[in-house]
Amino acid sequence: MQGFGTLILATLAAAVAAKDCAFFYNSHVDTSLYEGIPTSNAIWYCENDIGGKMASDESNLSNSATNPDLRCGICRGARSGTKDYDIPDKIGNYAVRCGYYAKGKCSA
Repeated sequence: MQGFGTLILATLAAAVAAKDCAFFYNSHVDTSLYEGIPTSNAIWYCENDIGGKMASDESNLSNSATNPDLRCGICRGARSGTKDYDIPDKIGNYAVRCGYYAKGKCSA
């Protein structure tokens, strides 16, 4: 029974340590050669910069009812110490905002 209690505590600690962050970006590119790169970069930054995972059904989400170029991707399980930050990128800039995000949405 003691092992079970330890398992529960470890699971709770892991759940508290992981956090969600959204990558907000403009998907418009000047040439079709770069199409898809803004989304690929968001996925790469999620996994390699903050240690999370971005599921395919939570990448390249619409973030505006009036501007189809404004997109976001939800990065689940980022490192607990991750804070909001901005990424200047050659293809486009990213605003990373951490908090609670509903499944498949750029908001709570």
